Amino acid sequence: MKRRLLFLGICIILLGGCTGKMVETPEPDTLVSEGDIYSLFNEQEIAYLQKVKERGGLKAATVAYPGFYEISDGQPVRGFDFRLLKAMEEVLDIPVETLVLEEFNDFFTRQGMIPEGIKTDTSLAYVPDILEKVDIIAFELAEIPWRERLMSIIPLMPTRILVVTPRDHEIKTLGDLQKKRVLVYENTSHQEILEQTARRLGLDISIIPIPLGNDWHPYLDQNLADCMIGESQAVLKELPKDARFNASLALTKFLMNGWAIRKDNPILSSILEKFFSYAGEKGLLDEAMEDGYGISMSRYYNLINYREDIILRLSPEEEALLNGLRARGGLRAAIDGEQTVYEVSEEGIKTGLHYNLALAVAQTLEVPLRLRQVSFNEFFAKDGVVPDRIKTDPEYSYVPDLLLDVDLYIGTLSPLSWRKKFLSFIPLHPTKLVYLTRDDTPKIDSENLKGLVFSLLPNTSYEDWLKEHVDLSGLSVLEVPSGEEAVRVVSAGEADITISDANLAFARMRTYDNITFYPADNEVDSISWAVARNNLLLKNLLEKTLEHLMKTRVFNDIWEDYYGIPFSRYLELLSLGEEQ
Repeated sequence: MKRRLLFLGICIILLGGCTGKMVETPEPDTLVSEGDIYSLFNEQEIAYLQKVKERGGLKAATVAYPGFYEISDGQPVRGFDFRLLKAMEEVLDIPVETLVLEEFNDFFTRQGMIPEGIKTDTSLAYVPDILEKVDIIAFELAEIPWRERLMSIIPLMPTRILVVTPRDHEIKTLGDLQKKRVLVYENTSHQEILEQTARRLGLDISIIPIPLGNDWHPYLDQNLADCMIGESQAVLKELPKDARFNASLALTKFLMNGWAIRKDNPILSSILEKFFSYAGEKGLLDEAMEDGYGISMSRYYNLINYREDIILRLSPEEEALLNGLRARGGLRAAIDGEQTVYEVSEEGIKTGLHYNLALAVAQTLEVPLRLRQVSFNEFFAKDGVVPDRIKTDPEYSYVPDLLLDVDLYIGTLSPLSWRKKFLSFIPLHPTKLVYLTRDDTPKIDSENLKGLVFSLLPNTSYEDWLKEHVDLSGLSVLEVPSGEEAVRVVSAGEADITISDANLAFARMRTYDNITFYPADNEVDSISWAVARNNLLLKNLLEKTLEHLMKTRVFNDIWEDYYGIPFSRYLELLSLGEEQ
C-alpha cells in the first residue's frame, strides 16, 4: 500500500484554559468507505481497538476554526478534521466523541497553564491535561521540538507558510520583508518561524500579532500592515474569493502537520498512520479536503508544488545540531580550488559542482555556509606538512590543523585507509580512474609507461594507486600543485600522461581539446566529502540531506548544469548502474 500520509505545515496558535463541550460528531452528507481496514492491523492493534469499542469508543479534542472544524449557527458542522473524524468512525466501526475546546492553547496546558520556558528548556516535558481526557487531538499541529516533548504528532498534511499581500505589492524574496509590517496570529508556530527567519537573515521586521481567528483583511485594506502570513490550505481556500490579495512568497519549505496523541501510546500511533494511509488511498482525504477547503488533495498538491519525496525530516538531535551551527554563525567548510569543486571567474563569479551542491545543502538545512578556500594538501596537514608516518604506521594518527577550525571538507576526496584514521567520509558519487593523455599519444596502459613524464599531485589517492599498481622505475614523475595543473602540463607537452577521476576528466577535457582518456582501473571509487571521524551526527545529517537532493533531482540539475549531461548518462558512460 502506497503511504501517502504527508500533509505539512506549520500550525497556528497557542491559547489557554481547558474548558469545552463534548459533542457527538454529526453525520456528514456523504462518506466514501470501501474495503476492510482491519486487514492492515496486527493482532495488538486489533485487540486495542476492540477494547476501545468496549469502553464506548474513541475520544477526540479539537478547536473550532474555519476549514478545520467549522461550527456555524443553523449550519451543519463541516471542515477537514470533522470529515476525517467521521471517516475514522465509519471505517473503524467505532464511535468517535469530539470535545470542542475554547482555545488552541488548551492543547498544551498543564493544570490550566503553559509553563514558562517550555520553548527553551529542553528538559521540560509533561502530559497536557487534554491528553488525560481524550485519545486524539484532531487538529493539524506543526512538528516543532517543544510540542514533540509533550506529545507524539502523527504526520498528516503537507503545508507551507505563505505571505499574503495586496495585489501589485507582491513580495518575491525573503529579503523583501526588510522593514515590512507583518501580520501574524499570536502565539502560533507561524509567529515563531517569522521571528526565527528575521533573526537568521538579520531582517528588521515589525511583527503585528493578532488573536487567532481575527479577520486580517481590514489590516491590509487600511494599510495597517504590509502583509500577513498563513498556512497554505487556509490561504488557498480564501484567495480565489478575493481578487484584492495574492500569495506571493512561501516563507517556509514544506512542513508537516498532524494529529497528536500521548507519547506512551505506540499502538495508537501505528493505527493512526495506517488510517491516514488508508484514507489517502480510498479518497477519504479528498472528501475531507473538499469539505474543509473546497479543493481536492491532488489540486492542493499541485498548487503548493508538493511531492511525497520532497520533505526532509530531521530528528530532534539533528535539529539541535543545526540550531547550534546557526547560533555560532553557520556550517564552517574548507573547500579546495580544484576544477569541479570551486571555481572563480575573472569577473568574480563563483561556480563549481561541489560549490553549488554545498550551497544547495546549506539552503535545504537553512544554515549559513561559511567557506574557507584551501589547497588540497591542507586537508591533511599537521604543522604545515602531511606526516609520512600516517600512511605506514597503523597505530599512528593525528588531528589535522584544519579540523580545529572547520566542520566539513568539500573536495574530491577518496576514503583511503590512512585518511579514515581522522576523517569520516560522506559519499557523493561513484567514479573510476582514467589516464589522461594527448590525442596524438599512442594508447597507454600500466604496462608501457617507461620513459614517460607523469604529472602527479602528491598525497592523493592517485599517488597511492600508482605505487600499488604501476612499476615506477623508468618513469619520470613531475609533481604539480593541483589536479588542473597536472592536465595543463600534459596538454602543453611538458608531461606525457596523468591520472584522474573520470568525473574530473570530463570537466578538464572541455578546457583542453587535445586531451583524451583511457581506463586505468575498473574498480569503482567514491568521490566524497568528509567530517571529523567522531562527528557522526553531522555525517548522518549531511548524508540524509544529499539523499534528499538526489530524490528531488536537485543533485541531477546541478550535475547537468555543470557537465552538460544528466547524472544517469554519466553513469552509463562509465558502465556504472544506478545501484552504484
